Amino acid sequence: MDSCSEVDIQHLKLAHRHRLSLIPPRQSFFRVVALVFYELLVQGQVNEEEKDGRTHMVIGANDEPCSIQGSICAERAALIQLRFLPLKRITKVVIVTDSPNAITPGMLCREFMTSHTMICIDTMPVLLGGSICCGCKLDLSGPDHTTKTSLLELERYCDCASNSKSNVGETKSHHDFRVTKTTLAELYPHPSPYSRLCSKEADKLGSSHHDMIHSEKLTKKYPLAGNQNNSFGLVKYGLENITAEDALSRLILLSKEASHHDGKRALHPIQYGAAVLFSDGTTESAYQKKALEYGCTLDAVGQLAHSIQAKGRSRLRGENINTEMKMSDDKSSPSLPLILVQTDQHGV
Repeated sequence: MDSCSEVDIQHLKLAHRHRLSLIPPRQSFFRVVALVFYELLVQGQVNEEEKDGRTHMVIGANDEPCSIQGSICAERAALIQLRFLPLKRITKVVIVTDSPNAITPGMLCREFMTSHTMICIDTMPVLLGGSICCGCKLDLSGPDHTTKTSLLELERYCDCASNSKSNVGETKSHHDFRVTKTTLAELYPHPSPYSRLCSKEADKLGSSHHDMIHSEKLTKKYPLAGNQNNSFGLVKYGLENITAEDALSRLILLSKEASHHDGKRALHPIQYGAAVLFSDGTTESAYQKKALEYGCTLDAVGQLAHSIQAKGRSRLRGENINTEMKMSDDKSSPSLPLILVQTDQHGV
């Protein structure tokens, strides 16, 4: 994207001001602050006095209970506040953390933001700020910067601009906190085809995909360009008798079959399954475990973690067994995951 403007720098500074005013969360001791700027509709029209949208802002911060999987991120904490407002569009998101360098949002936040109907994923700027000035090296990173002294250091001008050839004659400049300017299209280039659809619309779209595949009666439904064996490690691990195309088709079938074990369509109509092929030629599959409280749902890929970990540890267990029971070395080698897929019941 384009370089940062003076307004961008001021917004980044504002985000740091809010970060430094916070007590760090009690589990990670790592603060994240997100500023979300937006435009409002006024009687069905954009407010002409504030049509750039940047005078409106909500602030979000991360927080964590004692059980860390219940944590909430700053981006979602900010965006959820907008449900009560007559939005025209979201114009910018600014994110800063306690890290010295800019950190991108995690996958949950990227998916959540991409799903928001008032965000243009191709054009809305996402500003990611570090906490060390590139010029004077002022360091405001870490959880210990919470005092008035830190805030005063943030507010004072950086004196490094006067030493720069590109800023001859300038005596004052804002701190340069290593800003990365990007978009959601760059951060999350392959969103779910169900993004921005309600549950009924997603199920209808999935069903149409399923009907199309079956009506064409394809024997190889998921073609891959060229010979992909080496890219997936099939030949390396002695699985040269199976093509990557066949392996992928088999895993998709296993994933779809696993998804049908989810008997909770009443909670949500989309049923997810996942399947993995290991380097020893074996496969494992699992399905999403839905919960009435959606956030407690166990995803299908996560259900495969135990099998993947157990297969990867087989070398350690094998060496112990070999010592005590004199088993062959072949049975002690680990099995690595080569291909992993996730689909819903429709094959999407």
